[in-house]
Amino acid sequence: MKNDLQTDRACLEKEKGMLVMKKLCRNGIILLLAGMMMLCIIPAQPVMAQEKAYIYMDTLKPVKSGQYTGNEGDSFVYTIGQHQYTRGNTDIYGNSYTHGIEAWIARWNYTPEISWAYSTYNIGNKYKKLEAKLVLIDSYNTTNFDTTLYFYGDGKLLKKYRMTPSKIPFKISVNVAGVKKLKIYVKDNKAVSGGTSFGIVNCKLYKSQAPKKPMITNINKKKGVIAGTTSKNVTVYANIGTTTYSAKSDKNGKFKIKTQKIKNGTQIRLYAKNKYKQKSKVNTVVVY
Repeated sequence: MKNDLQTDRACLEKEKGMLVMKKLCRNGIILLLAGMMMLCIIPAQPVMAQEKAYIYMDTLKPVKSGQYTGNEGDSFVYTIGQHQYTRGNTDIYGNSYTHGIEAWIARWNYTPEISWAYSTYNIGNKYKKLEAKLVLIDSYNTTNFDTTLYFYGDGKLLKKYRMTPSKIPFKISVNVAGVKKLKIYVKDNKAVSGGTSFGIVNCKLYKSQAPKKPMITNINKKKGVIAGTTSKNVTVYANIGTTTYSAKSDKNGKFKIKTQKIKNGTQIRLYAKNKYKQKSKVNTVVVY
């Protein structure tokens, strides 16, 4: 009898243990599935697109335009293929262009005359150079002209290209550093008949960045030396009173400016400029 009771108790304990195991196993599977579901619903981290180092010139609109009005007055400098008088976006070799500036120089078909057009763009001192290719857009006169393409920055001539049938196509590169308003001006050098359309295609404005604000790492008051860091290969200026001192930063952005002895209470205004004439933020410190 006793042995039967022990056996029954053992069986009950065994069954209880199996139930616990099943429960744990079931919970474990549920937890595992829940964990897998959580892993599945974790949103992927967005990949940040890298900012382009340039913009296409045709993304800007002219702030001012003008043209020769001796004939029908339909000359223009505008986004390629977009003007109401456009001659299209295909060159004389059959190549089509999505991006670019079109310069349509209208002339009477039977009477020689000198024509011109221009547009001014606000580029806001944000770019260091312009690069493009000059092509001939299929138009009335593609074989007999002598015209010049001018680039002006804030009223100053930056570069000019003489355009004749034998010279086109060619590449364009213009330094636009420090320029706020860029003017593209196209004018005939001699009178001819029949209008010509020029394409300044794939015209890119490459961005430039202002230098980092100069930070002082050490001042030797007795020797008059200001040491610090900024962007590499820029000119760093230190204004002390009415005197300005300067030095170049090295390839690591480190600089040392030699001044006269520096007294306590002296205020120093530091800033940097790159070769594109862009200026950093000013760092003002007082020496103690």
